[in-house]
Amino acid sequence: MSKEHIRRIGIFCFYNLNGRAGRYIYRLLDVVTGVLDDIVIVSNSDISEKSYAQLKNYTDKIIKRKNVGFDAGAYKDIILSGLIHLNEIDELLLFNDTFYWINNNIKEVFNTMRQKGYDIWGITQNNDPRVRRHLQSYFMVFTKKVLTSHVFMNFWKCLFTETKNINVIISNFEIGLTSYFESMGFSCGAYITADNNDVYNDCVELVCEKKCPVLKRKALFSAAVSKEELRRLFDYIETKADYSLDFISDDLKNNQGIIDIYTLGRENPKKYLSNITLQQIKTAVKAYSNVKIYGITVCGIELSKAMPDKNIEFVVSDSHYDTQKINGINVISYYGAKEDDDTIMIVTLGYENCQKLKKIIDWKKVIYYW
Repeated sequence: MSKEHIRRIGIFCFYNLNGRAGRYIYRLLDVVTGVLDDIVIVSNSDISEKSYAQLKNYTDKIIKRKNVGFDAGAYKDIILSGLIHLNEIDELLLFNDTFYWINNNIKEVFNTMRQKGYDIWGITQNNDPRVRRHLQSYFMVFTKKVLTSHVFMNFWKCLFTETKNINVIISNFEIGLTSYFESMGFSCGAYITADNNDVYNDCVELVCEKKCPVLKRKALFSAAVSKEELRRLFDYIETKADYSLDFISDDLKNNQGIIDIYTLGRENPKKYLSNITLQQIKTAVKAYSNVKIYGITVCGIELSKAMPDKNIEFVVSDSHYDTQKINGINVISYYGAKEDDDTIMIVTLGYENCQKLKKIIDWKKVIYYW
C-alpha cells in the first residue's frame, strides 16, 4: 500500500535591489520544490528578464509587488487573494530568501516534523528573554488543522503590514504569529530544539554540531562570530554538507561586493548576552504610570505590547524622524521627553548603544534594557 500523499503548496518571497535572483535562490528552489506540489513566487522588487525566465521553470505563478510589509505583506496578499485554495491542501509552506539550505535532507525534515505532530512548525525558534518565544519566520509550515480553521484567515486579515518599518513587521508577524496561534490552542515547534542557540551568533555550532540544515545569510556578518569559526563552517560545508560554497560566494559578491568569503568573521568577536528579561522590566516599571521607550526596536515594540496599562511613548534621538506613530503610540524626540516622578525611561538600543547613551542621558530613572 502506498503512503498517503501530502498535498503541499509553498509561497516563496524574495527581494533583490537589482531584480536578480541569484544562484543560491535557484538552488534553494530546487531543494524545496522537491517536497511541493505547487509554488507561488512573490518578488518584492523588480525582476530582470533573465531572472523571470529562470523562475518560470518553477511556476507560472510569479507575482511582483512593492516591498510594503516585507515578506509578511507578500504572504498576506497571496493568502487573502484566494490564489491558493486552502481547503484543498494539507500543508502550506511560507519561506523567503534570507537563508541557504545547505543539506539535501529536506524530506527527512518534513517526515520528522510530521511525526512530532505540531500544527505549525519551523526550522528554528528564538528564545531571547527580551521578547516572546517564537518560531522564526524564514521557513514555516502550517498543517491542515490550522489551514481549515477560521483562526488562520483571521490572523492574516487582522495582521497590519502597511509599513516599511521592519521592526513592526517582526513584532506583529514573526513574533506575534506564534503567540496568537498558541493562544488559540494550536501547537508550535521547531526542528532544531537547542534552547540557547542563536541562529546568527551561534550559526557555526548550529550547523556543524546540531546539524541545522539552514544557514542564515546575515549570520556570516555576526559580530559574535570569529574568522576561525567561519573557516570551520566553510570547511564543514565543503566536506560534509551537500552544498557548494560557490552559491555563497556568488551571493556575497553580487549583493555585498565581497570577493573573498574568507575575509569574513571578526578578529575579536563579541557576544553580548542580555541580563534582563521582559518580565523583569515589567516588574521594574510597575510603580510608574508613564513609560518612555527609547528606540523603535523589536525589543521596544515588544515591551510596549507587554504593558497595555501604561501611558507609553516611543523616544528617538532625531527630532525629524518621519514616523509620528508606531502601532498607535506617539513617537517623540528625546529633547521633548520630560522626566517627572511618575515617568521612567527604558533604552532598548542594544548593548553597545546602551553603553554610549549612558554617557548622554541625564535622567535619574532610566533602565538600559540589556
